Amino acid sequence: MPETSVIVGASGGIGRAVAEALSADGYRMVLNARREAPLRELAEQLHDAVWVAGDCADEAVAERLRHAAGNVSILVHTAGMLVKSETREQPVEVFDEVIRTNLRSAYVCARALLPAMRAGSRIVYISSTSALRPTVGLTAYTAAKAGMNAMAGVLARELEEDGIGVHVVAPGPVDTPMLDADPRRFAVLMPADVAGVVRWLTQMPPEVVVPEVIMHAPVRGPFATRWTDAPVSGQNRGRTAP
Repeated sequence: MPETSVIVGASGGIGRAVAEALSADGYRMVLNARREAPLRELAEQLHDAVWVAGDCADEAVAERLRHAAGNVSILVHTAGMLVKSETREQPVEVFDEVIRTNLRSAYVCARALLPAMRAGSRIVYISSTSALRPTVGLTAYTAAKAGMNAMAGVLARELEEDGIGVHVVAPGPVDTPMLDADPRRFAVLMPADVAGVVRWLTQMPPEVVVPEVIMHAPVRGPFATRWTDAPVSGQNRGRTAP
């Protein structure tokens, strides 16, 4: 019986890359996102994959995900939302939505799936360097990711006696359509770069504790060749030298 990996936010760039990487390693995949069409398309491309569409900040959807998964070896939370707006201009409703998508869903999914996890299982949260370096114009996003990091730290301590690992992967800007919300020019990572780190974490011995991985693209030197001029919706982005 293959081990099961649950990917929350699987229709996005990072989530899709993680799903493809773990599927190639032989995991049975359970995919979640709010958009049904790309989930179905991805599941059809992968070996031994099922999908559950819906907002995983909703407890009923998270329960459906648990029933579809059975026993869970890896939970990877990649769902995210970014809205660029300074605090004085940002409606409270937007703040609530960003917190719900990035942070509440991370809590709800973990709480729902923990009964299906055993010693040696892992939870991987895809955070952001914005949690470590607060970014002007990203009040809600920064707060959500910082909250995710803090929550993961507490969860890691709670679950240590159960042998369940909790990891945070905090990348800098990644070449996904999420960057369309921010007009600045970035050095970017590729989704596959983040997926590679997630895959590496799944291969670590369970007695090795890796609380956090921070990663970003170089901005100078021979490898500083990944730049983006957002917004361009992910087309021909990230491979042009500055």
